[in-house]
This record gives sequence, structure tokens and C-alpha cells, in this order.
Amino acid sequence: MKTTKALTCGVLLLVLGTLAPAQDQPKSAPAEKKPELIPLSLGVVFSEYEDSKKISSLPYNIAVNANEPRETHLRMGLRVPIATAMSFGGNGNAQNTQYQYEDVGTDIDCSAAAVGDGRFSVAVSVNRSSLYKPGAKEMAGDVTLSREPIFSRFSSNLRLLMHDGETIQSTMATDPVSGRVLKVDVTLHIVK
Repeated sequence: MKTTKALTCGVLLLVLGTLAPAQDQPKSAPAEKKPELIPLSLGVVFSEYEDSKKISSLPYNIAVNANEPRETHLRMGLRVPIATAMSFGGNGNAQNTQYQYEDVGTDIDCSAAAVGDGRFSVAVSVNRSSLYKPGAKEMAGDVTLSREPIFSRFSSNLRLLMHDGETIQSTMATDPVSGRVLKVDVTLHIVK
């Protein structure tokens, strides 16, 4: 009798032992909910000043989805030919000219993420290049910088905390050659 009870208890423990791990297995974690995409309109304005006079304003508007993992890109400009080699004929005139092209214009990369309380963390990278044009002060003098094209370049990486309808003057920089001031304003709007 003792042997039968012992054998029954052993089989029972063996069966329960194999069932217990199946019952103790944790349920699979629920899939993480992706954050909702929020359509935004991002305005970027480059304003250039000579002394206190505004001499140019270049506005750009970009559609961005907040919480999207990819950046949004904008490229606007042209390619400028620069002579790199010339061969001359017997009469002294250039017969064959080789060119290299330089990109000139504006590049903007941006992304946004909702951070709560109606605010957004906005990442903006701006690169702007242009052909250098002397200001009124340089034109009055006799100094020539170069006969070849000269390019002006500006670059900035920004991380801004913004809410709907807000405009931030994110950057102000002075060109060391011309003395002109470049200001970059960023405006955010939720698209409804």
C-alpha cells in the first residue's frame, strides 16, 4: 500500500511538474503603440541685413510629420560652373575650357517629435551658400578680393522646443567679410 501511494504521489508530482512551467510562462508583451503622426508646417526664413536695413528675405515652408522616424529634406538652388582648366590656341583665344560645378543654394533637413503639453522638439539643420556680392561699403573702395567667383557659406544645426504658432529667431550670425547680418526665424504650425 505504501508503494502504491508513493508511486501515485511520484506520478502526480511528475505530471504537475511538467504542467507548472507551462502555466508560469509570462504572456507575450502587448505590441508597443507607435506614436500618432501629427502634421506640421515648418516655416524657415533667412533674412539678411546691411547695417539696420533688410536687404533680402528668403522664406521656405516645409511639411513635417511629428513623430515620424525619417527627416524631411528640402533642396533649392543651382549649380555654378567654375573654369578649372583652359587651353589656348595660337591666336591667344581659349579653345577648350573644363568646368567644375559648385552647388549654390539652400539645404534644410528637419524632424519633429511631440513631447507633451502641446510642445514639439524640432530639429533643423540649415545650410546656405551663395555667390559673394560685395556690399555698398566694398563697392566704394578700390580693393578687389578676386576675379574668380567667391562663395559665401552659412551652416547651423538647431534643436528647438516649440508650440503651435510660435516663431523663434533661432540664429543670428555676422559675415566676417561683408559685415552683413543673417537671421534665421523658424515658425511652427499644426496643420488642422
